[in-house]
Amino acid sequence: MLFVSGCSPSVALPSGNDMEILDSWLDENIVSPADLAAQTIVSGRSVILAQDDAMRGDTSMLVEALLPTLHDVGISTVGVFFMDVSVQADLDEFILSDPADNPSDNPALKAKSLLRAADASLGYAEYCGFLETVNRFNSRLSGQETPIRVAALGRNGQLDIEILAKIVQGWVESEEEEETEVVTEAAETRSDPAEPVFLWLLSSQTASAMEAWGEGDSPDEDSSQGNAPPAILRHHSPVPGEGLRWDGLIESVAAERDLRDRTFAFYTEQAPIPGWPESGIDADIYAVTPYPYRGVTPIPDFISPEYATEARRFFPDMSMEKPLRWLSSRMNHRIERAARKYAKSLPD
Repeated sequence: MLFVSGCSPSVALPSGNDMEILDSWLDENIVSPADLAAQTIVSGRSVILAQDDAMRGDTSMLVEALLPTLHDVGISTVGVFFMDVSVQADLDEFILSDPADNPSDNPALKAKSLLRAADASLGYAEYCGFLETVNRFNSRLSGQETPIRVAALGRNGQLDIEILAKIVQGWVESEEEEETEVVTEAAETRSDPAEPVFLWLLSSQTASAMEAWGEGDSPDEDSSQGNAPPAILRHHSPVPGEGLRWDGLIESVAAERDLRDRTFAFYTEQAPIPGWPESGIDADIYAVTPYPYRGVTPIPDFISPEYATEARRFFPDMSMEKPLRWLSSRMNHRIERAARKYAKSLPD
């Protein structure tokens, strides 16, 4: 499914010249999002994927597609906005476990439990699916290969700048682990740049995240010493409630090309989009995929009556009700309603 401009006189169409420019660029310069992200990481820069809204579902497919290449270029930490530092120890246990060692365990149920404890208001299949994907990916690695660790970046619904700064420095710890003098000294005396990391954040969090690289008032003046600023990667999409960017230029050109040509990325400094300078899009890398632009998928009965009391802290405006099955039903309805509202804002 692609969003392609129609032929109605009321719908703006891209100019033929603009289409020729993009078409020629794809003939000569096409590169995948994974390869461009890899080039950036190999150059020593971390990458921040900035997702425009927590309700957007297809970006999870992009992150999952990037995993093998990220691992190949040495990424061992993927930070995510939707997990809370309070569950880091349990998250590590799940992500780094081998399903073959515990065949009776249900990875889907474990991922659901982790997400529910991290943020019960985000009861969507895409976030659970990502955790399961990383678990499967790690289980297929050889004993000599370093697994990918998923680092929780949230604390009580907010981006935890201190945890992020530690990841930028090159070390992370579980919430239950105590900081040792050796680790503290290593962090304070690091002179070489830390290894690049990959972060999956919301667009609204990127400005705060830059503090960890010294792009603002950092909580630790030395936390970003020696580290190059990260590259912001954005996933192409129509504009919710407005329509296609550049009058459907990307969609129109992609529709005339092979499916393999509908996945590409470019550095915005050399954007093949004539209207890019006026776009106002804050990005270093722009990734285009054929994934249908869509909202998230609610998990049926995500919050059970047994978990309703604990989950209520994620719905502060919701009063306590008994029986608890009524409360859990209201919470699940809230989750589903948020997804429906976002879906209605998307272009037809």
